[in-house]
Amino acid sequence: MMLPDFTQTADENVLWEKLFDFAHSAYGVTSMLYAFTHSKYTVSRTGIMPSIYLRHNYPDDYIATYGGELSLDNSVAAELILAGGSHLFWSDFPRMELSPGQRERIAMDQACGMNTGISFGFRFGANSGFAALCWASRHADAHDFKQIILQNQAEIDHVANAFQIRMRAAMIAGRIRLTPREKEVLSYSAGGMTAKQIGTHLGLSQKTVSNTLQRARQSLGAVSTMEAVAKALVYELIV
Repeated sequence: MMLPDFTQTADENVLWEKLFDFAHSAYGVTSMLYAFTHSKYTVSRTGIMPSIYLRHNYPDDYIATYGGELSLDNSVAAELILAGGSHLFWSDFPRMELSPGQRERIAMDQACGMNTGISFGFRFGANSGFAALCWASRHADAHDFKQIILQNQAEIDHVANAFQIRMRAAMIAGRIRLTPREKEVLSYSAGGMTAKQIGTHLGLSQKTVSNTLQRARQSLGAVSTMEAVAKALVYELIV
């Protein structure tokens, strides 16, 4: 089967459809998830917040078991990816040393037929950013699924990495919109300048700079200017 080419588009929906069509046809994948964040510390501190950008097409009945909104609480894959894991077969989780909450989540997944799949972990932005791509094969035989993935590992790794690079850029462009001025003041903040110093340099009042930084924090889903700068740098919105 011809591998999907992600280089010809920056459209998030087209990228998503290209990968899903390929994964479904080639490996029997029935749903998938892609998510990324600029820092594992933000994930650990705040959980599912705007700092995590996520898209999925998991089945409605599965999402309903979590109250209608997908949660990464007690997600074994999320924890292992943050620890540096790269290929995580869901069928291996029950044999691991897990917390009671993680075992409860696995039981819920199994009850919904969502216990066969694989999660791919990625690092980016000088290794401070983390991303995950998950493929689920609902009701498929876990052993057979694992074997076909392992037999095609090089091909799958190439496709998954090519997708996540383009998809991350597309999702950032669609979800984070900073004005040129906001990028400018964040860049100066990254260099260690205060709002007063930035204002003096740009011929703006300190209040104007502070308001601009506040809007940038809101756009980035950041709780502080430091976090906003970190996200903007990792996501290559400023240099």
